[in-house]
Amino acid sequence: MIFATAHSGIHNSRTKPPPTNLAEALFADQLQRSTLTFDNQPVSFFGWPVRYEEELTLRCLSVLSDGERSRAASLLLPEDRHRFAQRRALHQWLDDIYASEDVGENHFFTEDVAVNSTLKKQSFFTDQPHLRCGHYAISWTTTANFCIAGVSRVASIGIDAEVPSQAIDFQAMAHAEFTIIESSLIDAKPREEARALFFRLWRLKEAGLKFYGRGLREGLACLSFQENEREELYLAHVPSAWGDPHRLYPRFFETTVFGFNLAVALPTAVADGRHCPIATATP
Repeated sequence: MIFATAHSGIHNSRTKPPPTNLAEALFADQLQRSTLTFDNQPVSFFGWPVRYEEELTLRCLSVLSDGERSRAASLLLPEDRHRFAQRRALHQWLDDIYASEDVGENHFFTEDVAVNSTLKKQSFFTDQPHLRCGHYAISWTTTANFCIAGVSRVASIGIDAEVPSQAIDFQAMAHAEFTIIESSLIDAKPREEARALFFRLWRLKEAGLKFYGRGLREGLACLSFQENEREELYLAHVPSAWGDPHRLYPRFFETTVFGFNLAVALPTAVADGRHCPIATATP
């Protein structure tokens, strides 16, 4: 796998959260937290291993809305139902915590947050989960039955983790889902490097889609990545229709959280973010 050389300034501190509210009843024994700082912007990550326990899932469903319970009931596979109910209950708990008036002093969330007052929650971030507290943004990813939420005091955030699978015909998928330039980059690599690059691009693209409040139905080819002369990946194209009047643009980072390779997209100015190499680091 080819890594960019730009510095991300990532700091990692990991603690087990104390039981409180919904976490005490449902999540406290296994909920994990990791706080990373990306170029002076802290992001709190919360990790939850999905548990296929009917009693736990029923308790999660009990705190959800009627619409969410109906959606859970419509899922055909039991594992999907467990995953949906537990993730939604955890999201609700995080939403309640961040919506509280004393979030800055809550012992669970104490952190030195650098706030950019020009980055406000924008109305076009509508197709991804959000928090009622407009000062914070949240993004979710689920992989290998492990749920990860990333929360930061920014206008928008996108995260994604993908576990490489030997069963996937990654070259066929790259030609079907990626741009011609990206699939050509993959084809030019030795097989294992090509596989790693495929999943790396998938993580970056999905994190970017989430940053813009979009879903996979928009198509992974909407965001186009290229390599510069130093073989560093950078975001080369975003649909002009996704333009933001406040000119928010994603800056991408890569790191490892809870043992998973993770792509993170955070806001920056267009002039700073355009063609900027992906920053990489290992905590």
